[in-house]
Amino acid sequence: MKRILYLLAATLLPFLLQAQTSFYNVKQYGATGKKSDYATKAIQAAIDAAAKAGGGTVYFPAGDYLSAQINLRDNITLWIDSGAKIWASNKDEDYSEKFYCEDTAEGGIPMVIYGNKVRNIRITGGGAIEGQPEYRQEPYRYNKWTQEDCDAALEAGLPLVCTRWKNRISNIYLYDCQDVRIDNISLLNSSAWPCHLRFCERIYLDGVYVYSKLETAANTDGFDIDGCKDIVINNCIMEVGDDGICFKSTKWKDGFRNCENGVVSNCIIQSSSTALKIGSESHGVIRNIKFTNCIVRNTNRAITIFCRDGNLVSDITYSNIEVECRRYSVSWWGSAELFRLLTTKRRADTPCGTIRNVTIKDIHAKVEGSSWIRGFEGMQNIENIRIENVAMEIWPESAPDKRAKEGISIENAKNVEIDNLKIEWMGDKQPKWTHGLILNNIDNLWVNRLKIVNQPDGLAPIVVNNVTDSNIGEYMDKR
Repeated sequence: MKRILYLLAATLLPFLLQAQTSFYNVKQYGATGKKSDYATKAIQAAIDAAAKAGGGTVYFPAGDYLSAQINLRDNITLWIDSGAKIWASNKDEDYSEKFYCEDTAEGGIPMVIYGNKVRNIRITGGGAIEGQPEYRQEPYRYNKWTQEDCDAALEAGLPLVCTRWKNRISNIYLYDCQDVRIDNISLLNSSAWPCHLRFCERIYLDGVYVYSKLETAANTDGFDIDGCKDIVINNCIMEVGDDGICFKSTKWKDGFRNCENGVVSNCIIQSSSTALKIGSESHGVIRNIKFTNCIVRNTNRAITIFCRDGNLVSDITYSNIEVECRRYSVSWWGSAELFRLLTTKRRADTPCGTIRNVTIKDIHAKVEGSSWIRGFEGMQNIENIRIENVAMEIWPESAPDKRAKEGISIENAKNVEIDNLKIEWMGDKQPKWTHGLILNNIDNLWVNRLKIVNQPDGLAPIVVNNVTDSNIGEYMDKR
């Protein structure tokens, strides 16, 4: 028996020693675990020590760790234990670097956890990274993107106000990194995008909880996947003051990259803007993205594809999604609709891009707003669109500034297929409600198994204008 124990100890000892030498407790490098004490230098010292040894786990035991920017290295795991929290300093002068993007973050945004061209990194442990945002109210600027929304608010006698930040600090910003894993962690109250991954490859986000105040925390998207490729997002829950999960391609002095090959599944999202979004930044190609098996609730808009900077958005699938949308105030983009697909120009000299090969299927939705698909005027640059097995209930709006008109409108498009679509008007009829389905300037349209229920009296369920090569098959108008 003693011989067996001796052999077992001899076998395990090298591994135990290796585990000890690759484990770096931030308290052993000077962190106190008190929120009043800066831990930035201690955390960085632990990371650098692990990196010098070829990599390892930097461990945060239960406690509060106030920090400014910390820089990741190759082969580093940040293990933020349950009961441990990294608090982002809210003092701009504490930060040495910022990231920039045209039209989004031109002024520069500092970050707490920063990775620049590093490989094999992980953030995990069951703890949290939390910001300390400060917000203020200011007048909301009337602009062409939200002109109709602003007009509706003014008509209802509502003030045009919005919430903006006093400082913007991102919880995590990773640039040009490979083999990134973020799992079993909470990202709380960031005052900018909580998790911005730019030009990264092989990304795994699993079991992440993201929270910011829905009615207050402007520009705090959940995940911004920017010019990345090979992305898997699973089992995440978020309640955020802006977009939920967003694939995009921004541009700065370092150029832009395509964003491609992403899967989002088994997520639950609340958003004061769009839950599942493509764009609006589209400098590079965005393609091969699939959203499936998700729940979207208490959200201003479920699905968005915006192509505003030219280039191509293609091969996008939304499937098996349960949707519940409600109206938010005028300062939030969205009108409680199921989807909005749009090609447009950010500026007059911006090229106009294309949206192609989009499938929206197996969706049940309760909404309050009008959904639409709209190519650029004079063009048919939205093409190969399929809507299949979609049941949409349209309820009276919960906000006083009424916007909803038609159920769904599609215009300036080609190769559109609709199969087994149900549009049902619910509750008391509203003064602005119009047609169930509007089809305008479409080449090659196929419609089958369309049902429109409780269509407002005196208005045609379907309006068709300037449509060529159309085939409208089985249709039911149930009043």
